[in-house]
Amino acid sequence: MVQRFFMAIFVVLWIISCVNEPQNVIKGEVEGLEVGDKVILSVEDIEGSLWIAVDSAIVSKAGEFTLTTKVSGSAVQLAYLKAGKTC
Repeated sequence: MVQRFFMAIFVVLWIISCVNEPQNVIKGEVEGLEVGDKVILSVEDIEGSLWIAVDSAIVSKAGEFTLTTKVSGSAVQLAYLKAGKTC
């Protein structure tokens, strides 16, 4: 009984800590985006020689996207992938 109580407290604290993390929102309009397309956010690696995909969003309204991410900084890149396609 006591273990369940402490486990419940732990889970609630864990959820609260995740909810309060700062996030950045990137909104955009891109001609040609269709519902189901994916917008991909990439960051440059330490050496500056490779782009690494770190976050993405699925387009839910034609031509518009909203991507909520914890990524910050100026060395980022956005790309998109048509629905049903792979890299």
